[in-house]
Amino acid sequence: MFKQYFKIILRNWKRNKVYTVINIVGLAIAFTATLLISNHVITEWTMDKFHSNAGSIYRVTEQDLESKEWESLTAYLIGPYAKQEIPGIVNYTRVVPFNSYGIRNNEEEEYIPIPKSLFIDENFFQIFDFPIIQGEIDSTVLNWGVVTRRYVQQHFCNQNPIGKTVFIKDLNSENDHGCAVRIVALIENLPANSSIQSDIFIDSRAISIDMLYWGFLSSYNYLQLTSTADIPVIERMIPEMIEKNNSYLKADEHRCQLQPLTDIYFHSNHLPSDSILRGQISLSLLLYGITLLVLFLALGNYMMIKTAQINKDITRMAIQKCFGADNRTIRHQLSLEIGIHTLCALLLSLIQAYVLHPYIIEILSPEHPYAFHLSFQKLAGFLLLVFSTMFLTGLVLHLYTHRRLNRNGLKQAIQPVPRYKDIKKILTVVQITIFSALLFCAIVVSRQMNYMQHVDLGFNQENILYFYWPDKEFRYETLKQELLHHPAILNASNGIPLPCYEDADPVSLASQPEKTIKARIILGDADYIDTYQIHLREGRSLNKNSYPSDPKEFARIRPHHIREVVVNQSFVKALQLNHPSETILNLWDREHPLKIVGVVDDFQYFPLYKYSEPAILMYEFPQISSTMIVHYQTGEYQNVYRYIREMFQEKFPNTAFKCEEYNFTELYGKDIAVVKLIILFALTAILIGGMGIFAFSIFMAESKTREVALRKVNGATEWQIMQLFNRQFLARVLLACFIGLPVAYYASREWLKGYAYKIEIHAGLFIFVFLTSILVVLAITIWQTRKAARQNPIDTLKTE
Repeated sequence: MFKQYFKIILRNWKRNKVYTVINIVGLAIAFTATLLISNHVITEWTMDKFHSNAGSIYRVTEQDLESKEWESLTAYLIGPYAKQEIPGIVNYTRVVPFNSYGIRNNEEEEYIPIPKSLFIDENFFQIFDFPIIQGEIDSTVLNWGVVTRRYVQQHFCNQNPIGKTVFIKDLNSENDHGCAVRIVALIENLPANSSIQSDIFIDSRAISIDMLYWGFLSSYNYLQLTSTADIPVIERMIPEMIEKNNSYLKADEHRCQLQPLTDIYFHSNHLPSDSILRGQISLSLLLYGITLLVLFLALGNYMMIKTAQINKDITRMAIQKCFGADNRTIRHQLSLEIGIHTLCALLLSLIQAYVLHPYIIEILSPEHPYAFHLSFQKLAGFLLLVFSTMFLTGLVLHLYTHRRLNRNGLKQAIQPVPRYKDIKKILTVVQITIFSALLFCAIVVSRQMNYMQHVDLGFNQENILYFYWPDKEFRYETLKQELLHHPAILNASNGIPLPCYEDADPVSLASQPEKTIKARIILGDADYIDTYQIHLREGRSLNKNSYPSDPKEFARIRPHHIREVVVNQSFVKALQLNHPSETILNLWDREHPLKIVGVVDDFQYFPLYKYSEPAILMYEFPQISSTMIVHYQTGEYQNVYRYIREMFQEKFPNTAFKCEEYNFTELYGKDIAVVKLIILFALTAILIGGMGIFAFSIFMAESKTREVALRKVNGATEWQIMQLFNRQFLARVLLACFIGLPVAYYASREWLKGYAYKIEIHAGLFIFVFLTSILVVLAITIWQTRKAARQNPIDTLKTE
């Protein structure tokens, strides 16, 4: 019986090659997208849940109650003190992240920077399930190290690493001469769904700086709690414990919150960026939503083509029933054909997913690319989704076939379907709706990214580079004079590079202390405004003679000394200053008086997610920046970079030189990923929908051959016949845009609410998308409509 079914299916495939290819390729594209995205989404949603005691592990986070800023890095001493003094804590471990360390295998090699070097306690592998597969950690061994298989492949050529010695050094410290680390254990590569990622873990005792004081926020403190632990009580007791051991840190000045390990990845957006992976739940949901949309589009495409084939083959099915075939036989044939299509598409999708994964993961997770791996859980979830959707698709097609064959007898079954009941036309409208909506969204997000890339930030970000200068004597004025000796260097300044994320501090008017606002303190010397070309609205810049020549004196309180500052327009408006120049301010208290000497236009020192806030530019502040900022001539980057590097290596031969520029991609990486994904899926939707419309145009041309022949015999021209076909598609495009564009507009407007500076969506965009949709549909269908219009009516009427 099945042999006969296969023969019928093969004959149908041979007779309808185009339909078959479009069906399988369309499903394969949708399955590939589903597999790649679901693999990544499941990885995100299972982040850190593989640890056996994941439900009892918490990370300590801290908030400064005055600035309202949260920190994930906390004092190194919290862990051991909390275990000793607070009930309910079973164990603790600490992770100290450093991005400035380098490593080498012997003393003759150069130090290679370690992208993510993590320093840990010896009990780290007791709390987290990263099993040691070779060797063991011996606490009596000082400065031990643990490496992954990947690290062994890259640095030891797959040789046994146990007992080998490597050398590490803080590349930003001139005083760190390095230390030897002995490899004592080997672990598997960390799972992709681990928020902690590194290929080498080093004994925290190897760190060259002293972390044993409470004010130094250097560590991620993980606490393992008992099942009966009272979390709010522990959160209240930690600040009290800190004050008890260090009286200058008051418990009422900050508060602690225990963040569950499994919440770290998706629920850390209130924390500064750190070395622990994090994601966006909104992006994850967007990914899954778009994937389901593409899958729905492909299934609609499949149903449209299959119903067209069923309508074409309905006479054959009716004849089969006349010769004894029952509904079950017809159903088995259809089910087998759908099953073969599904299996072929699945095989193609697995191959495509394996090939495309490296490119897609660079978009989805550029900071954490991982190899393509299908666990049983992921594969089962993917197959369940595919087979359930294909089952529902098959059920709809079975019901459609059954209705055509059995409702009004076989004679009625072979008659054409009334136009208002034709499911193919409904599915065509749905397809055009989806790709027109995605096209609208893709244009909006692309324009927003282009706007963000070219918007005037109020300061010059072109031809600006900045670098770390670890001079313990703080001789920055001397350094600036040396830099300006190079003819291509236009200006140089010591300060905080833009954009920055400085905390807000309370500032009040000296004459009206009750009039207080929060302002961002941005460190910059007298040349800062000229270097960044910030427009000075009134007054003057800082006078370098107004602050001490030795920055070490900045923290000293001098009686009757007033520090000069420059403020922005938002600051002037917030304090309602009519004549800001010479106004005296109080920073924190009356012991830190400030005098406004100039006002600058607002400049976007924050990313474009929010508007400019009140800001103060000052240099004499109890904080020193070790960063030098240089403005150079266009086209002279290589010469300037080489000049600065040679200066640096001459003065600090044992310290790594690091030079950076304004990096739009790094600053808006998540947004760029969203843009790329929406554009990618819009193109995918157009491809899948286009194949469906192309197949439908073939079917329509084939089903109307007799009508076309009769019209031509009665004098209709080719242009009139093409108009007849195209008018039907134009009506569907109009209906689809009427449905899809308002939905796309609402979604785009909601997305744009996340930006303070954004584009306007004008009526011209609706017209452009409508016209583009028409052109795309006509470009797909015009070949078939023209082919149908050019057929010889005599040949057609002979065979009809």
